[in-house]
Amino acid sequence: MNRALGDMPALDLSFEMLLSDPKPITREAFREKIFASDPESIREKEIEFLFDILDYNDDDVIDKKDFRIIS
Repeated sequence: MNRALGDMPALDLSFEMLLSDPKPITREAFREKIFASDPESIREKEIEFLFDILDYNDDDVIDKKDFRIIS
């Protein structure tokens, strides 16, 4: 996880792209957006871990419902 958190500019860009999309985000779309930001050192298992954290209601997509549960 240190690698992922060590590349915060890439993660920040990824999350901006994700939040601009009104559709729910699948695991594959999440992965593609993370890698589209050209991270230097993030690993596949870190992407999986981040997705699992953000998919708060465990429905295999990240959407606004996940953020309503958190807040």
